[in-house]
Formats: sequence, C-alpha cells, structure tokens
Amino acid sequence: MKQQQTLLEFLDSLRPADRDRAIGMLFGWIPRAADGTLVQRTTVKISNPGSPEELKARIAAATGYDHLSVEAIAGQMIFERDNWLAVSALIQPYRDFLDAQGRATKDKYEELTDIGRYLIDSDSGLELVVPDAPLLYPDFLLRDAKGLLGIEHTRLIDPAAKQALNYLREFVSAAHELLLREQPQLYGSVNVFIDDSQPVIAERFFRNGKFSPVERETITREIAAYVVSVINGQPAEKPAYIAEVSYLPNPEPRLDVNLGETYISKGEFETLLQKRIDAKEARYATYIEASPIDRCGLLLVVDGVSSYSGFDLKTVVFPKIATSNYSFIVLLEAISHQVYSIYTQP
Repeated sequence: MKQQQTLLEFLDSLRPADRDRAIGMLFGWIPRAADGTLVQRTTVKISNPGSPEELKARIAAATGYDHLSVEAIAGQMIFERDNWLAVSALIQPYRDFLDAQGRATKDKYEELTDIGRYLIDSDSGLELVVPDAPLLYPDFLLRDAKGLLGIEHTRLIDPAAKQALNYLREFVSAAHELLLREQPQLYGSVNVFIDDSQPVIAERFFRNGKFSPVERETITREIAAYVVSVINGQPAEKPAYIAEVSYLPNPEPRLDVNLGETYISKGEFETLLQKRIDAKEARYATYIEASPIDRCGLLLVVDGVSSYSGFDLKTVVFPKIATSNYSFIVLLEAISHQVYSIYTQP
C-alpha cells in the first residue's frame, strides 16, 4: 500500500460511496471523530501470524502500515487469546447442546459466539442458560438475580454493501480455487483489493454488471494471472479493476487468497440502528408469548471489520430511547470488545 498520497490521489483511490463520504467529512457536512480524524480502514487476512515481530512485519507488508509497536502487538495477542479462551469455555456447554441436536445452522453458532463475547466483554454478571429443548424464541436464555430472561440477537449491517462485497468475494474465491488446481506449487498469503469504480468488461462494472459464465471465467483467470505475477515478482499489466495485490510468503506450504478491503468507515449508522430496534420492538410480543419468560434483552452486534459493518462509533449519535419493551438494549462492537448501553428499563 502507498503510505503517502496527495488528497486527490486519496479520493481517487476510493469507491464512489466512500469518496462521497470522505468529501462530506472533509468539508464538514458529515461529522468526524472528536479529534478531527477521518477514519479509513484496511482489512486483510494474515495466515499464521507467528511472533509479535513477525506479525508486525506481515501487517506492514500487507497494508503499508508500520507504526505498531511490538509491545502493543504482543499485549493485544495475549488479550485476544485470553478473551477467546474465556468465551470458548463459557459457550462450550451450549455448543455441546447444539451439536447434540444436529440441526443448528452456522448462523446459530455465530450468534452463540456473539452472546459469549457480550457476556465476557460486558462483565454483566449474566449467566448463559442451556435449555432442555431447542428454543423457537427468544434466541437465548440468560439468568440474573431475578431469574430467567431472554435475549434476542441481531447484527447491524448494510445489506446492499454486504451483497456487493460477497459478489466480489466470489471472483477472488474462484481465482483461489483455480490457482490451487493449476498452480499447486504456489505458497503464500495474498490479499486482492478490488476497485469497483473501474470497468471490468466493456464498460461494465462489478457493482452493476451481470457477467456471463464465459465472462466470469475470463475475469477469474485475469485475477489469478495477476496474482501469479505478483507472487513470482514478474512485471505484468494490472487489470484496471484491481487496485492492488499484497503478497506474503507463508511459513507453511499453503496458498491463501482473500479479498482485502480499504474503505471509509460507514455512515447511516443511526438510521440502520433505529430500523433494527424498531423491527425487534414489533416482534417483542411474539418472543415473550412463545417462551417461559416475561423479560427480554436485545443485543445488536457490529463486527467493525467488514465494509458492510464497519462503523466509526466515535462519530455516531446513539438514539435516545425513552421507553422500550426490552429490559435492556446494548450494542457490541466485536473487534474492539466495546459494549455500549443504549437503553435500560428504570
């Protein structure tokens, strides 16, 4: 990644939606963080980070950012390990329950992990209760000093942005599979950054183009060919829709190819949040009537990583909720382990 850019180069590197938001923040039409910064996030996947020193080098190679201290990285690695061990231990009995049922979806396991993160990160004193039989509603049962209560789980995402990101990921995943079949000797961690403001085929773009099976194969092979050129250090013409490809050798013999992201932290937080809360309020009676509880909380989760759920919570305004059916409403930012209280019944 380039470490220094002019303002025009920076704006030109952004996707259209991000460019509009950046301009709005620069001119004061959209609020920034309290210290005046404009938050741009880069997301990459790094295989086998190794020691703190190795992880620092791999982050720098993948993103161009070389300002993290080894001590800070070491401390964060220990914290994340200990936090995950605590979450895993807390939710394991419930995982065993889901495994025994044999019908739980991947989403249910992810929801369970979010509940575990919330209970550990909030230090709320709430206890996760394993039911005798699968629940229709609410999503999970907890226990506090007053007895049982339910908790509903929902994620705060931009559906259109998630759909667009998954579409890009399809092409990168297809290129990865192609390379595993046809170039099995290649090893390393690769992150492909796509610029969806650039045309792909015949002035058609990823964000609004429909590609035939033949065209999809052509695009897949273009991505794969450019990845090979980067791995081998060979000069090659880069397709316009590829912003950049970062490559790191892997300590183990395996090839990972992932979609990287660089984006301005999302706006529309307040609107999306209020819509999710309103939708859950409308179904509150259903949750209560179908369960052995008379109280329920609401947990909203943002991952803070992907562009479809990457909100800058330093700049947002949380809604002021005067009354709610829920005993409490909280928001968990998974990446930072921060829990925000939105509402508590008096």
